[in-house]
Amino acid sequence: SFADPLYALLDLFDNAVDASWHLGSKLPQQQPPKIKVDIDANGQGGIYIRNASSDPIPPMAQILEVFRSAKEHDKKAIGENGVGIKHACANLSDLSLVLTKTSDSFSLGVLMKQLQNDVPHFPQMVIARSAAIYGRIKAMCEQEPMTWGLAVTTYGDGDLDQGIDRICIHFEEMQTGNDWKDASDVFTIIITKLRQTGKQKQHQNEDDEDPEDLLDVNDNDDGDSRSYDLLGEFAKKLPQLYIHLNQNILQVQVCGKVIDMAYWETRLADLTLFEVGIPQGPVKDPKIKLTHADPPYRHSTVRFWLGFNVTRPSASSHIYYYSRQSGRLIKDLHDCRSMLNLTAGSTDFKQGLTIIMDDWNSTLPLNPTKQDLSFAFQEHGETHKKNLNFWLSGITYFFWTYHFDNRNRSKLMLTQAVTKAADLFAGARALKGVIPLSQMDPIRFKKVAWSQRRVKIQDEDGREASYLKMYVAQQARQSAQRTVGANTLVQLSQVDLRGRQTSKRKSSAAAAAAAGELAKSKKKKKKAKDDG
Repeated sequence: SFADPLYALLDLFDNAVDASWHLGSKLPQQQPPKIKVDIDANGQGGIYIRNASSDPIPPMAQILEVFRSAKEHDKKAIGENGVGIKHACANLSDLSLVLTKTSDSFSLGVLMKQLQNDVPHFPQMVIARSAAIYGRIKAMCEQEPMTWGLAVTTYGDGDLDQGIDRICIHFEEMQTGNDWKDASDVFTIIITKLRQTGKQKQHQNEDDEDPEDLLDVNDNDDGDSRSYDLLGEFAKKLPQLYIHLNQNILQVQVCGKVIDMAYWETRLADLTLFEVGIPQGPVKDPKIKLTHADPPYRHSTVRFWLGFNVTRPSASSHIYYYSRQSGRLIKDLHDCRSMLNLTAGSTDFKQGLTIIMDDWNSTLPLNPTKQDLSFAFQEHGETHKKNLNFWLSGITYFFWTYHFDNRNRSKLMLTQAVTKAADLFAGARALKGVIPLSQMDPIRFKKVAWSQRRVKIQDEDGREASYLKMYVAQQARQSAQRTVGANTLVQLSQVDLRGRQTSKRKSSAAAAAAAGELAKSKKKKKKAKDDG
């Protein structure tokens, strides 16, 4: 079960992304494949998702088959295994329709709660491209009134003919619409009469990302508030949830509006990439780990992106875990300093420090719902987990202290630099444009002099424990080779704080002068009183 209807919708969206991912190579240049998510204007109170598929769409019987996914053996696929679309649809509505177009036929399938009794029943039909769609559906409804007739009449708000008309409009769009007429395989899923709302309570704290209102998708009166709420939340959160999607690979439209998928690229100053081969099992010589941050890599790599979030310059460090296997953000952790064994007091490792863990090689194990990491069922899983956190802690420590050193080891100056960096993004974006993370030439560090030592700590139960701490000595940090890629938008080194410092010095001087005058005045009054 999905705790939030948004995640049920995302589960369906994952399947659309997976199907469309390689379609770009089959289309003309400057014409990326599209996924459309919109209000079902033909019906009432529902939404639909439509996409073309890069591979032939399987038969409807396979799509609706219980407990099976065509992607279950594909490690790189991001759609869910198991019950797939049926599970997500059942969480959103009592009736969903699946429509497909292939090179030689149309297909229609039904997912309806009322038809699931002792034996699950998912009606389906195949319609030849040369056949009359309306007549074929009408005949099936008359032949099977308790299944097809019930489902189509329900979609037509009690009117069978209206239900058939609404389905035919969708098939017509898949056949002749500008975005779909040249595609041999097109998939549409219609979720009717949403039973849950997508609007969630707003929790405000220092780490909240972008507390502005949801994207306004209410441009017409079709549908109802539940559909608009869910699609508004979906559109707002989409860019942060999928770091591998961009308009060059795949164009996403929500209610007719193209979603700008640039997110971290436009808010992280000094966006830097570290790539490390994480050992997944015991290593006889622990010092060999220190070579894993430079090629040639001995293990499949994980990418760590670090930067300072200019939209929250005073917030604690925040880590985001992205899985290529899941396809999107699977978890995040506010104030991760304790987890990384970093100083958690005062303002150390704050300043909007953001860590993005991109498991682009699908090396990290996920739990069955693909919403968290799970090392329990992996051989040497605990070792793999420790090695991951070992590097994560060391990279975070190095990155923050490097910039801390460059601001005269002043946390106040570092915070001011991050705050002021926000003013540089608009101009940099207009000048350079935005290159997605997956195609970016970012800032990198080479020849970093990593060191390690064993540190004693107290675990959660108060018992003494120890861990290997990776670090870079202060004198070695500035000798690391830092290269700035051509696509880097904003660096903290571009921020000039001299004006701010001068103003502070002037204010301090004025305050000191005022204090001096006050002291003189008091002294004169005291002398006059003594003389009197």
